[in-house]
Order: sequence, then structure tokens, then C-alpha cells
Amino acid sequence: MFNAAANPPQCSAEAVNIRQKGPVSMLSKDHRDLLNHHDDDAVLLKEQKLEDIKNQCSQLISELDTDKDPKAIIRKHITKLKDYNDLQDIALSLVTMIADHHHLRTIDILQEMNSESTGEMNREPTGD
Repeated sequence: MFNAAANPPQCSAEAVNIRQKGPVSMLSKDHRDLLNHHDDDAVLLKEQKLEDIKNQCSQLISELDTDKDPKAIIRKHITKLKDYNDLQDIALSLVTMIADHHHLRTIDILQEMNSESTGEMNREPTGD
């Protein structure tokens, strides 16, 4: 059995120097300069990315900063939603009339028309 206290591991003088100085200080001046240059490039790249992000942020803020009245925007949106719902109701009633005329289900007519609205017109309201 190995007893660490009785037989401590032997360390060479070079290993002790590495522990005291650290691995970077053991590098040659050329290697240290290369590492510093790499660090400078990384810092410049990160600064450039930060500047790009700041520019994007400023652009998004300027897009959001409108002089429009929020209530007017909401009213316009609600009006457009009502128009959309009215058109959807008209389309569904036309499809229903066609289905009744041909003695088919509405879904059958929608599938026959290969309508993309099949799921939209026949789904339950979600309360969104």
C-alpha cells in the first residue's frame, strides 16, 4: 500500500517554477505577443458586435417611437379584425350555401376546393 506521507511525490525544479510563474509566463516573448494580439483581436471583434447590437437596438427603438395615438392604432386594428371576421363569415355562408345545394357537408366542399381555410373556418374559438 502506498503511503503519501511516507513517500511524498518528488517535484522537479522546473515543475515548481511552472506552478509559481504560471503557464503563460513560461512562454517565449513571441508566443506571449501572439496571445496578446489574439486577445486584442477578440476584444475588437466583441466591440464591433456590441456596436452592431447597439445600432440594431436604436433602429428598433426608432421604429417603435411613432407619434401615432395608441388608441387610434387599437381602433384601426379592431376595425381590420371586424372586417376580416365579416369576410370570413360571408365566405363560410357561401360555402354552406354550396354545400346545401349539393347535399354535402361544408367540410366536404372545403376539401373539394382544397381550401387552406379548412381548419380556420371549422375550429372552435380560442378566446385570443
